[in-house]
Amino acid sequence: TLQRLAKLERWPGDRIITAGDSLNDLNLLAAGYRAIAVGNSEPKLLAALGDRPTLYHSPYPGLLGIMDGFRHWQVDLF
Repeated sequence: TLQRLAKLERWPGDRIITAGDSLNDLNLLAAGYRAIAVGNSEPKLLAALGDRPTLYHSPYPGLLGIMDGFRHWQVDLF
């Protein structure tokens, strides 16, 4: 769904960052965009994702993990 929406809206892929913590987020995090797995991610999710250059695994849970991921991906929010 995200890939179709991005194409429809003409969002460049390098402007998309996904985030998640559970196995139901696998397709989202594996879609090829930059991704953030937050610190409290399910071990099964991390195992399924493996080592990917597009994935950052933050040590922080929840929103702190997302903000840490933005720092990692050098996103200027302000």
